[in-house]
Amino acid sequence: NIYVIKGAGALQYSGSAIGGIVIAEPSINLLKDSLYGKTLVHGGSNGKGGSLVSKLTKTNEKGWFFTAQGTLKRFGDFKTPDYIMSNTGFIDKSASFQIGLNRFNHGFEFFFSQVNNEIGILRASHASSAGDQIRAIESESILYLDDFTYKIEAPKQRVSHNLVKFKIFKRFKDFGKTTLQYHFQNNQRLEFDIRRGANKNRASTDLKLKTHTLIIDYNSNFSKKVDFKFGLKTEFQNNFPNPETGVKRIIPDYDKYDFGTYLISIIKLNRSWIFEGGIRFDYSKIDALKYYRRSFWNSRNYDKLYSNLIVNKLTNQIFTNPIRNFNNFSASIGLSKKINNSNKILLNYSIASRAPDPSELFSEGLHHSSVRIELGDLRFSSEKSRKIGLTFLHFNKNINISINPYLNSITDFI
Repeated sequence: NIYVIKGAGALQYSGSAIGGIVIAEPSINLLKDSLYGKTLVHGGSNGKGGSLVSKLTKTNEKGWFFTAQGTLKRFGDFKTPDYIMSNTGFIDKSASFQIGLNRFNHGFEFFFSQVNNEIGILRASHASSAGDQIRAIESESILYLDDFTYKIEAPKQRVSHNLVKFKIFKRFKDFGKTTLQYHFQNNQRLEFDIRRGANKNRASTDLKLKTHTLIIDYNSNFSKKVDFKFGLKTEFQNNFPNPETGVKRIIPDYDKYDFGTYLISIIKLNRSWIFEGGIRFDYSKIDALKYYRRSFWNSRNYDKLYSNLIVNKLTNQIFTNPIRNFNNFSASIGLSKKINNSNKILLNYSIASRAPDPSELFSEGLHHSSVRIELGDLRFSSEKSRKIGLTFLHFNKNINISINPYLNSITDFI
């Protein structure tokens, strides 16, 4: 199920969602005794590979359900009309498991998924210097050609993602619905560059990111005319880039703490007019440990601005402990009027802010997966947005039309 949420409703998920939120959820299982599934087999001539996807679901009329899914996808080198694009194959292996109880008044869900990908990067795109780039641009043909193979060699990425999710909800008569969720994510990204000697098979980037998330949401049921939502979210992240890669780490060690709370209200003024408003507050703290090249540190004027962050000075490196705190406020207010059964008009004004993420503050080096040099800046503050929009909706049996002019102003753009 795919949902697009705009206006004050988006504040439930993030204060920085200026344009709205897209939510992807597993489909709701029916309350009946059933066993069903599907298997999809796909093949492709370009890359000489294919995929196998299989899913099985068991449900019963008392609300219990069980789902298991697996995916295997494998392709070799892809090709253009004129040549093989060496080292562009990939392997994708994933599986998920879900069990739960879904009744009107209460229910729970346990979900686990694991994704493992190995992705080749076009061998001819590897550039060690500006001279390599110039030669590639000026060459009449691709600089590296080889025969088709399924083998994946450097440069490549190896990514694993594990997710555990537990969700429980309870409806209380004349009070509302309360939902509690806990998520744990464990991610590892290995990026292999073309290296020689003892480091030939060693990753140049080795990142481990662990995230714990706890969410509490409440949706009222006091009145048919007034509806409000309230919630709390707390999150902890630990990022550990392995220092034994022999390459300067693009992202440093850091711990990140987040806390957010929101309140949303929807009031039906009469049959035609609806008022919607909401506020959200987010607090973020990032505690990092990072080595800076002395030349880079001085060129950014950090030696004068952030001398208090220095833990130790080495010959060519400066060891620092940056700690950044961000307080972000977001709000939204809107009115909608139902003109008739086929036309509706909405007016909305919102302010939003987001804190810079660790990569925007601390990056320093080659980001392998996006093929670019990234340099973060400690001087970044929260990005702030103000947006006003007018939406006209027309809908009937044959056509839906949405016209949405808006004006969006952003300050301290990152």
